[in-house]
Amino acid sequence: MSSNRRWQTFISALFAILILSARAGAIDKTDYDRLYDLQREYLQFEHDILDVRSGAVTRPRELADCFDELSKYVEEIEMSIGFLGTTVFIPSFMVNKSDDQTVLTELNNQASNFLKYVELNRKLVNELAGSCSSSNVVAAKAQDALRLFREASSLVRSMLSTTANNNQRSWH
Repeated sequence: MSSNRRWQTFISALFAILILSARAGAIDKTDYDRLYDLQREYLQFEHDILDVRSGAVTRPRELADCFDELSKYVEEIEMSIGFLGTTVFIPSFMVNKSDDQTVLTELNNQASNFLKYVELNRKLVNELAGSCSSSNVVAAKAQDALRLFREASSLVRSMLSTTANNNQRSWH
């Protein structure tokens, strides 16, 4: 596990502990729970890629490189999901509506940027699948990654839609 991911996981856990202990029931955890579940799915997928890649050591080096690149793209999105999950908690700390709206605006900006980032990584995974097309295993894992990217995009779009429809989320 990279040091950045450890740090991100620590911060996410700290926020969760502080919020759940200090303000139990004060926020709607649905978005966080869905992001957290998706992040766990990404982490499992990263482990799957690493397991398959470990078998690629005896294969041509290019195949191992394909798995390394795929793992990198998946990890980048997984970390972004973690940061979004952490940001989802921040509105629960806001006391007045103006502060709450400021944080929600930032969350919307982060979510919009996340969607752009997923789209970029989707293109990179498609290119990778093309350049590594000699391996059915890489192609299958690339398709799995693209499915996860679709799930992440769908979830974040749903969050954006909810905030746009309600103009201000019911976090408290």
